[in-house]
Amino acid sequence: MRGMILNVHDERLPQGSVWRTREEDRHQEPVFRLEDGYPVFEVWYWFDELGRWFVMSRTYDARLAGAGVVYYFGVEQLKAWIFYLTEQQRSA
Repeated sequence: MRGMILNVHDERLPQGSVWRTREEDRHQEPVFRLEDGYPVFEVWYWFDELGRWFVMSRTYDARLAGAGVVYYFGVEQLKAWIFYLTEQQRSA
């Protein structure tokens, strides 16, 4: 199925970067659909204060997670991760 990988920080990435918003074929359920029904498979978000990428996705890439990408499945989980990691950073 054809759908979108959405990066909310395209303006911070160089033209042609594979991390920019793009269309892609995937064999998975989307995390949500746009108003017109177009599937969105992933949403990438950069959080400056933690210097990390966060991604909402139904898939999981252990290599990316090992490099510090944080996976989440909804806004509440994203907020919890940001709170947890911010507290960890303050304690370090």
